[in-house]
Order: sequence, then structure tokens, then C-alpha cells
Amino acid sequence: MGGTIRWYLYDGLGSVLGEIDPSGNVTATRKYDVYGSVRASTGTSTSKQKFVGSLGHPSDDETGLIYMRARYMDPVTGRFISEDPAKFANNWFAYCNSNPVNKDDFDGRKPRITDVGIWVIGLGLAVGAFEALSEGDLLTAINLASWSIFACSVALVSANLDRQAGRIFTIVGMLLTGPGGTWFKGWLDSVVEAAEASNALPCKAAVAAAFTYSIVVIAAIVTTNEPGFEAGW
Repeated sequence: MGGTIRWYLYDGLGSVLGEIDPSGNVTATRKYDVYGSVRASTGTSTSKQKFVGSLGHPSDDETGLIYMRARYMDPVTGRFISEDPAKFANNWFAYCNSNPVNKDDFDGRKPRITDVGIWVIGLGLAVGAFEALSEGDLLTAINLASWSIFACSVALVSANLDRQAGRIFTIVGMLLTGPGGTWFKGWLDSVVEAAEASNALPCKAAVAAAFTYSIVVIAAIVTTNEPGFEAGW
């Protein structure tokens, strides 16, 4: 059976900006506002895939709503028409935490998160601290361990965790690195002094703590963002 063949041109969010036929001619174009309303168009489109269409979200021509699997999003208001079944964050009707320019929503439950990427950095720093410790470079080990704890704390905060377990882990992270964490600075200073005095035991404990904390953080991110965990990289 014959059919119309078109190739899509996408922007960074995966919205369909244009369609091209097999001869390379642009047959249709679209421009959107930040929440996906079509502001201008040319030609005749052959597909219902419009705003973030690469995610498989068809737009309904009759209602103007965008189907995002779990629910519909209204691009005129920039909100979902029903509450989030995943109960993610504080506003269960907001689209992508009101940040549609930098985020997308894969399944209508919550935006894909980038916190895992930050955690990977923290884990890498913790592993680097272990390597420096094994080479006897205590000061470098402490510096890397401290940055590991900081990166993992940032991952927790940026996850916008809204369940009880997430709040507990976030409080731990803020105690370690936040404005009220003066005791953490005092602890770090004492460990640095031990490193300068070539006392390896406190340094080993600090590096082990950083590594353990980084592992706990990923568990917190995953469990507090279920169901439908999607890691954005």
C-alpha cells in the first residue's frame, strides 16, 4: 500500500518544527510558544506529532490538548487537566515544574530528572578519593571526598523530593553542606589537620563516609521519584 512519506525536523526538546518529503522539500513548518501552543505554521502537516512529538505525544486537533500517556496537557494554560498520578512535587497540575524550556515530560507523571547525572559526578569524586587515599595522598583524598558529599547533596536538593524519605535525606545533605553546617566545616578542618600530620585513620573514615553517602543518595533519588523513574542525562 502506498502512503505519504515525511521526515521530521526536531528542536532540542523534540518538538516537530518541520516536515520534509522524499525530494528534500519542506512541506510544513511550525512555531510554538513555551508550552506548545502553535503560534505560526505553513503547509499541511501529515502528523499529529507536534510539541515534544519525538516522545510520542500526539496533539488533538479538536481539543488542542496534548496526550502524554498518563494524562492530557493543555498548552494554552501550560497545565495538565488532571492531577499527577505519581503525586510528584507540590503542584500536581504543573507541567515540568513550570520549566518547559529545559525539561520534558516522558509519560505525563513528572519531568525527567537530571539529578542522577549530578550523583554520578559525586560518586566519581568518591572513587577518586579512594584512589588518592591508596596512593597516600591524604589531602587530595579529603578534598575529593568533600566535593563528593557536596555534589551528592546538590543532587538531593535538585530532585525536588517530596516524600518523607526524600525529606530526611535532603536534611542530611543540607546539614553537611548548608549554611547551618558549621559543624561539618569544623569536622573537615580537623580531618585536614590529620591529613597534614599524616594520620591516615581519620582520612580513611572521611573517604569511606563520602562513598557511603553517595550510594545512599541514589537510593533516595530512586525511591522518592517512583513510580515511573526516568533518569535524564
